[in-house]
Amino acid sequence: MPSMTVATSDHSALDALQFHLKARNGEYCVARTGVTLVLYFGKSTRDLAPSVSKLVALYLAAIPEDSIRSILSTTGVWRDFTKAGLASRLRKLAAEDVDFVSIDLSSGEPGNVGEYGFHFFGTDLSNFEVWPREACSCVFEFPLAMLNADQRGRFEQFIATAADVEPFESGYAGYAFKHLFMTWRDEAHEWIAQKAQRFIGVDISYDSFNEAARRRVVNVSWITLLGHPLIKELGGDEQIRSQLSPEIRLQSLASGIAIIAGDVPPIGDVNRGAQDLQLLKEVAALTRPVRISMEIGFGSESFRRNWLSRLD
Repeated sequence: MPSMTVATSDHSALDALQFHLKARNGEYCVARTGVTLVLYFGKSTRDLAPSVSKLVALYLAAIPEDSIRSILSTTGVWRDFTKAGLASRLRKLAAEDVDFVSIDLSSGEPGNVGEYGFHFFGTDLSNFEVWPREACSCVFEFPLAMLNADQRGRFEQFIATAADVEPFESGYAGYAFKHLFMTWRDEAHEWIAQKAQRFIGVDISYDSFNEAARRRVVNVSWITLLGHPLIKELGGDEQIRSQLSPEIRLQSLASGIAIIAGDVPPIGDVNRGAQDLQLLKEVAALTRPVRISMEIGFGSESFRRNWLSRLD
């Protein structure tokens, strides 16, 4: 495809985007912008247990020491983080009777979204008749500064290392709206749905995407990951390369490829014409035949129906 000039962007428009909620016992940060990597896996929680432990260890080694300050308990209450508590939760992932389980970590005080966070959402994948494409997922969260020019290479290396721990179905990474998933859920989703309609290059994290993620692309972002089955369905590496501009890089991984839509991560600020989405729209066009089809369960009717196809 012909070369093109792509507008540069920075995350200054995202810096102040935080949603604080006042409750009887204090004020909480329940949603904010940042950077995330999301990976989807086609195995059950029990089969993934060893890899999840490795991914958690890899993540904790990649962020500043003692950054994580809180963990969501099995009773749904955020508590102070302890390594022993995390180790206990990870051991239980291999239990035979696990139906649904999540592990949620945050660098914020209990009940607050922090700069860093980790989430695992897993099931036994037994509801095949209801959700034949159900998957499990991991979400890795970082500060906005992780996509500064001097940090992007380190972020790309983290993605490559994490993606090689366990064969993935698909994944995506870039600027994103972060929240606690299991706490202040409705409030965070309402705020995110409003802001995401302005910043259409910024990802949303939504655990219900798991219901349709096996052998499918959930979302396209600055970095979009495709597992080998999806690469084959799209015609192979050479066919994929032929449909994308030279500015879009392809990085080979053990379990697939990473499609990197240019040197500058897009934000897609519609108030400024969203001129940084040209390359991302090429990735959207490429992956459209294998993209999931579902309505998002929050926001306006237009947002629910159109967010996943916003770049088409």
